[in-house]
Amino acid sequence: MKFACFLASLLLCTQSLSAQYITSGPVVGAMTDTGFRVYIQTSPNGVPQPQIFTWEMATDAAFTNIVRSGTDSTRATLFGSVTLDVEGLQPATLYYYRFNFGGQADERRGQAKTFAPVHAKGHYKIAVGSCGYGPNDPLYQLIKDFEPDVFLHLGDWHWPPAQFGNDLCLYPERRAAAFAERYSDASMRKLLLPYFPIDYVYDDDFSWNDGEGWTYPTFTVTNGPGGAVTELYTNPMPPGIREGAIQGYFDHFPAYPAADTSAGIYHSFRLGNAAFFMLDTRNNRTPRHDAFVKDASGKFSYQPPAGHTMLGEEQRKWLVEGLKNSDADWNFIGSSVIFNKNYGVVLDVGLTVQNLALPVGNDIWTGVVIASQMAYNWAGYPADQDTLLHMAERGEIRNVIALSGDSHANMIDDGTNAGLPELSASGLAANDEGTVNAQISLIAGFLGYPSAEQLLWNGGGNGLAPNASNARDGFGTIDIFGADSVRLCVFDETGLNMGCKTILNQKGVSVLTPNSDVPALTFVPNPAQGQLKVLSNQTFTRLQVFDVAGRPVDLSIVYRGKEALVDLTPLAKGVYFAKALGEKGGMVGSGQFVKN
Repeated sequence: MKFACFLASLLLCTQSLSAQYITSGPVVGAMTDTGFRVYIQTSPNGVPQPQIFTWEMATDAAFTNIVRSGTDSTRATLFGSVTLDVEGLQPATLYYYRFNFGGQADERRGQAKTFAPVHAKGHYKIAVGSCGYGPNDPLYQLIKDFEPDVFLHLGDWHWPPAQFGNDLCLYPERRAAAFAERYSDASMRKLLLPYFPIDYVYDDDFSWNDGEGWTYPTFTVTNGPGGAVTELYTNPMPPGIREGAIQGYFDHFPAYPAADTSAGIYHSFRLGNAAFFMLDTRNNRTPRHDAFVKDASGKFSYQPPAGHTMLGEEQRKWLVEGLKNSDADWNFIGSSVIFNKNYGVVLDVGLTVQNLALPVGNDIWTGVVIASQMAYNWAGYPADQDTLLHMAERGEIRNVIALSGDSHANMIDDGTNAGLPELSASGLAANDEGTVNAQISLIAGFLGYPSAEQLLWNGGGNGLAPNASNARDGFGTIDIFGADSVRLCVFDETGLNMGCKTILNQKGVSVLTPNSDVPALTFVPNPAQGQLKVLSNQTFTRLQVFDVAGRPVDLSIVYRGKEALVDLTPLAKGVYFAKALGEKGGMVGSGQFVKN
């Protein structure tokens, strides 16, 4: 029996050789290049109780080369749970860990590979998903086969309130039980958690659906003589839920250190030459319905008041400074809601037909309800979104990619529509992926607007041609190829690739940070509308122009020695990059300009 278990790997040895003391976990998080954190809970006889244990960490599954070990106990104050901090490890190294209770090895054990050193350029892989409401072995097997360096869970990890009540975060024992319920997902327990580190941010799965800090929104629709009439409401949560949600996260998830635990769960980490800024888009929100103003005739308009924010002032400042000062080649924003700026267009369309009753899935929504649903994304909080978009336009931040969830679809945009390149990965096990995209296209076509793939997501995904009817669960992947490029892809649970986009490195072509090998070009005016003059300190005979996705664009250009006149009329608004080439083909200048 022992020999058979060894062949099968001691990592997954049978219960006849080990017992089960750990009832929740292990879950590995807060991975760095020298260590990580591990969370476990012990519940003998079904009651969370503290247990003394020893732990061991080795570089082989047989544990013949143990490199770290210790003795600890789960905590009574944390309902039989504890989070271990393991430090002093080697970068980019696979470690195996196990726990022993009373000299007997627990059957729950796992492995984890430390990150590459900060600044190291390599091929790194990240899997992304959200909205998992049950097991899905085929999907999680695909994620396991991808072998990510880390899995990013962007919210709605099951939906604990259904079992524990929307006010669960008021009660420490319910918070502990809710995390145990998340970790009990059969597919994740078997195919993900024992093998890979995970980072998780709450969406609204700690309280009422669409929770916004201290409140949550609702609406009613009634029939009237002029069409359907919508009323929007902002409902308060019981005091303490927000604070309880933040406390529960740090008590029962192996989290990275927070930037400010009083303000939320936002944090950052590094993987080689990539930086990740994981946001808390719920706990600092002002209510979305505060921005909907009804006039005397009963018509709604969208007028965000002063201070209307999703991030809060402190988190926005932290994010802005982090992105501006980042020395990483790639910077990722992890958001539990969609960043795409063109959702603002959908919001406006909804208000244009606000009394029209429209089919959305199995429901009937009015245009106002559609506008409300769009307003809970970044597009509904222009003070937060425009700050980042304007910084990108000015070249103050580069190589910033948005990752988002809670969309019940998996889709990509290279930045043309979203404003920043974006991968939205949602629907690990929700069974209705892409419905909203398909409905947006249907309604847009009825009203004479572009389809969802034209207006929102040009990289493919659920509900988008040619996957317009693909409602299968899915996830997203990120491949980082050194400092050269990042590939974003979305897959469904059958392994079908629904789309990919490659994002090229923008560094070295910004006016504010010119390529160190060549002089910066001068653009007059910048921003420009019609004609642009490009100036260099050397004669050039060719000018190459690229959009933010690295795609070349053809323009009418007149060359005059050390300058060129460019007709920008065919270009859409946005940021573009230019390279000036000399007579022998070498680059003599580079820079960035904005089409206004």
